[in-house]
Amino acid sequence: MTTESSNIRHGYALATWLRRLIAQLVESLIVGAIILVGLFGSAVGWRAVVVVTVLAFLIYAVWFLSALSDGQTPGKQIVGIRVIRANGEPSGWGRTFLREFVIKQTVVGFLSAMTGGIFYIVNYVWPLWDKDRQALHDKMVETLVVETAPPATPPGPAPAAR
Repeated sequence: MTTESSNIRHGYALATWLRRLIAQLVESLIVGAIILVGLFGSAVGWRAVVVVTVLAFLIYAVWFLSALSDGQTPGKQIVGIRVIRANGEPSGWGRTFLREFVIKQTVVGFLSAMTGGIFYIVNYVWPLWDKDRQALHDKMVETLVVETAPPATPPGPAPAAR
C-alpha cells in the first residue's frame, strides 16, 4: 500500500491532522452560523424562523449531497482534502454515507456520550500517531483522508539524447 513515501497511499498524499482539523472547524462554523441565525431569527418572528429553517435545510442538503457524491464535505472542499477507500478506490455514495452519518455522527456520538466525551477526543487525535493517519471512524469503514490532487512527482533525469 505504501509507495515511495510513508505519507503516500495509492498516489495521494495523506491529509495532515491539521488540515483535517481545519476542515472540521470550517464545518462547525457553518453549522454554528446556521444555529446563530436561527436563534436571532426566532427572536424576530416566525417568518424569520421559517426562512432560516429552509436555508439551513438547503445548506444541509448541499453538504449531504456533496459528502456523498465525491467524498468531501464543504470543509474538506475548502481545505482540499477528500475521503477514499483504504484500497484506493473512490469512497462512493454508500461508503461516504456510512462514514459521515452512521459512524461519525451516530456511533462516535453515542460512544462519546457514554464516555463523557473521551471517545470523541481519542477518535480525533488518533491520526496523530497512526501510520495511515486514520481516525478510529476511518478504521471502522476502511477509509483514508487524502489531499484532493495527487502529489507532484519530482522531475526525473532527462531522457538520453540519441
